Amino acid sequence: MRHNAAVDEPDARNDPWVPLACAAVTLFVALVPVLGALRVFGGHPSGMVRMAADEPMARLATEADAEFRFVDPGAHYDGVYFYAIALDPLARGEAHTLIDRSAYRYGHAGYGWVAGLVSFGRASAVPFALLLVGLVSLCVAAGALSLLSVRLGWTPWAGLVVAFHPGLLYALTALTSETLGAALLVVSLLLWARERHAAAAATLVALCLVKEPFVLVPIGLGLWELRRWWAARDNGIPVSRLALLSLGPLAFAVWYVYLRAQFGEWPSAATEGFFAFPFTGWWRSINEASSFAAGDFLTSQIGAASAPMLAAAAALLGTGLVVAARLRHVVDGPYLLLALLTLCLQPLGVLYPKDMIREVSMPLLLLPLVIALALRSRHTAGEDTPAPTRTD
Repeated sequence: MRHNAAVDEPDARNDPWVPLACAAVTLFVALVPVLGALRVFGGHPSGMVRMAADEPMARLATEADAEFRFVDPGAHYDGVYFYAIALDPLARGEAHTLIDRSAYRYGHAGYGWVAGLVSFGRASAVPFALLLVGLVSLCVAAGALSLLSVRLGWTPWAGLVVAFHPGLLYALTALTSETLGAALLVVSLLLWARERHAAAAATLVALCLVKEPFVLVPIGLGLWELRRWWAARDNGIPVSRLALLSLGPLAFAVWYVYLRAQFGEWPSAATEGFFAFPFTGWWRSINEASSFAAGDFLTSQIGAASAPMLAAAAALLGTGLVVAARLRHVVDGPYLLLALLTLCLQPLGVLYPKDMIREVSMPLLLLPLVIALALRSRHTAGEDTPAPTRTD
């Protein structure tokens, strides 16, 4: 029987320009908020790091670049931590001592590492490197999502989901890791769908070091592989593929052990209170946002927007959970686990719109594919039953 991850492959060859078009549209859209941010900071990308002049890292920043642009303390954001990681990748220098909850920050060091490599170790170039990595990552994510969609039998224009994704666009302007995560996530799924398992395993290792929740992606793929095996039951358990999928979580575990030795605490110690039973933290957030809506002008702006956004996002994610639960396609397992974790977040992660659109960015990136593939008409009765595949 035909492998459902390989349908309609000729369409991808007939329209090779569509993935490039998706990437080009994404670049154009992404440059709009970037240019707006650069205008505010006089064209200097250091302002997008969102570092205040009175925080400890400011001394290193001004030593590296006398023109470094600082923001109001209330505008401080996570770009500061990736800037520090780029300067001090293994937490053996000074930068890691100048940020708060440093063990936790280094638990998702991948974006800072890549920026450090792109900047060639030049501290003054790190802000530009963070921005460049984000822009390139969004373009790669758009092109790869287009190819993945065709591979799975849907439209190549699915890559435009990246261009129209507010969470990813915000992450780009805030210099946070969701942009790089999106690229590695989609590329990993594309390689796995194409049965290039060894290459996919390598990108999954990188993905797991970008952000802790991405450890769920290879686990989700493992669930999908087991479901395929159970549906066929004429092949042995895919031990080699499951072993490859274990490399990402293993690399993550090794890095966590290193951080435990370096900092004297587990990075996860700082996440206490981050999670609750699914939907309960979101319900608390909706209630709190509704009370904000009756506050002063600035507070009411947050509350009035947050409550309906939270309700809509929860409904979308919940619908995706129902659709993906059957694990019919390569995207279903990763979506299922990422969405479930997202729905376990407490108000700290989803109450404020800027945080919420970042936190839901990965499951919402996959959701259109999850739903479209579930609705796609079946051409053969046994399409979901996989054929034997090679082992890398």
